[in-house]
Amino acid sequence: MHLMCQYLGIRKMPLIILRMTFKGIHKGRFFDTDATGREIAWAGAAFFRTEGDKIIELWVLGDIDGVKRQLGAPAGASFLPS
Repeated sequence: MHLMCQYLGIRKMPLIILRMTFKGIHKGRFFDTDATGREIAWAGAAFFRTEGDKIIELWVLGDIDGVKRQLGAPAGASFLPS
């Protein structure tokens, strides 16, 4: 899996925001779908809240429906293994 992070220049302490792009090969069961060998990619964002030099909270948003479409996964497929 390849991860690229782009700092958006938004750092109004205590909040830092990153835009992330993920790319990888589907090699194992994911979203109720056996490995396809396909390359998949998706984007997301991470929001960090800090206290001093420590991250104390993290929220992550991602295009889960886009991942499911690329895999051919069922709409109701679960992220967790069945």
